[in-house]
Amino acid sequence: VANRTIMVGMTRLGKSNCVKTLVAATHLLGQKRVGQIILDPDGGYGNSNTHGISIFEKFPKETVRYSFHDQLGFRGLKNNFYREIQDGFSIIKTVVTNAKPNMAQDVSSFMAANLDEPPVGAPVGDTKRWEVNTAAYQALLYMTDFPPPPNHRVKFEANQNIRTQVDLQAQKNFPDPKNGLDLETTVDWFLTLREVNRATTLISAGSGKPWVDVQLESQLNMLARKNGTDNFKNGYKMLAAAARFHSPARQDDVLQEIYDFAEDGLIVVLDLSSATEEMREHFSERIARKVLTENREIYVQGVTPPYITLYAEECHN
Repeated sequence: VANRTIMVGMTRLGKSNCVKTLVAATHLLGQKRVGQIILDPDGGYGNSNTHGISIFEKFPKETVRYSFHDQLGFRGLKNNFYREIQDGFSIIKTVVTNAKPNMAQDVSSFMAANLDEPPVGAPVGDTKRWEVNTAAYQALLYMTDFPPPPNHRVKFEANQNIRTQVDLQAQKNFPDPKNGLDLETTVDWFLTLREVNRATTLISAGSGKPWVDVQLESQLNMLARKNGTDNFKNGYKMLAAAARFHSPARQDDVLQEIYDFAEDGLIVVLDLSSATEEMREHFSERIARKVLTENREIYVQGVTPPYITLYAEECHN
């Protein structure tokens, strides 16, 4: 199993039990410490069942279990969408696209947005633009009833002219966003910004381009639940179906945590039984990409990466 291995067979012929044997043998007999990640589509590897002993029952101290549900003995598989911006947005895109493949222009523009954080050394303007867009994105999460972490605040910069125009429109003085806004104030600020920009296109002091770019405009329209011509639309309510994959309690990236456990040579069972087929496929790709990316970065530094085996099971009845 050190290389790519595939096992095929009809239902109930013992494929899962064979995988359990491979996992046990790798853990007990391997000459090197090998982390093992099991993508469990039906919960049979981490829970007691009638088809043989589970991996957790065999190795309770060496097995870490994850689930999308709150279960005793399981760690949460949900990420915090406010902290893990890119990961949360990728889940939202998967859920919304599968639920409604034919979307209005504003929604399509929002789904095509790039919320990846600029790399170290990127132009300052790119980082500031990312901060504005992610702040607007978090306002959308808040309006869609994604519970935020306690006392969560967002920070971004807007030049003096932008802030003055927003204050005049709102007929009140907002705090400077660079010092941090609570989410309710953030929503109010961006909705007011949309009104100002619809009346007069706001210009960036640095680039001379529109301060509200196409990506931000799509987010503002989603927030206001109106399209570019101010007609009503579902807007942020379309994101609600993804809320069940969010946890405000999680402090660290769940993908990194899973990788760290595997790096330590533990067996990690990911119970995906409560997820839809699309989400199981999406999450499996994310964890596989995480392992490959982390190991590649270690390898290019001239260091031997950790040995990690992934087990993916695909069910067809």
